[in-house]
Amino acid sequence: MRALVTGTCGFIGSHLSNYLKNKGFYVIAVDIKPKTQCFLNLEADEIYQLDLREWSSWQFLASRKIDRIYHLAANMGRNRIHNLSRSSNNA
Repeated sequence: MRALVTGTCGFIGSHLSNYLKNKGFYVIAVDIKPKTQCFLNLEADEIYQLDLREWSSWQFLASRKIDRIYHLAANMGRNRIHNLSRSSNNA
């Protein structure tokens, strides 16, 4: 079974990735942060640093033959979301 886990550098995502790997899953780990900033040392078969706000990231992941998706990625900075929405309204 091939599983995509997004948000793998966070507390829950890193634990879930390692749990799935230990259960025999083929794990594809994705986060916007580099692997060096992850909460745990990731045990994954493939690790990608991708921005999931970009359509090209999803197009790339669609080619990876995924059976299950655990989508845990989130924007953790409220001010950043507010600033992004304000800048897009001014465009």
